[in-house]
Amino acid sequence: MCFDICGKFLYRVGRIGRAPGEYISPYSISVCDNVVYVLCQETGKVLCYDVTSGKHINDIPLTKFYV
Repeated sequence: MCFDICGKFLYRVGRIGRAPGEYISPYSISVCDNVVYVLCQETGKVLCYDVTSGKHINDIPLTKFYV
């Protein structure tokens, strides 16, 4: 979930599921260059979202995944 500097809720990033942009077990979250990256432990994908809107950009499948 994303909040403004005063703590007001802005939007949710992704949701639970297996479709593009959805995750089962988010493992790690990172933000870089206006993109929110969420590593999904269950699917072995990195899900990418726009930091200003929370909209799904794409999924990056990992060829090797280690936890």
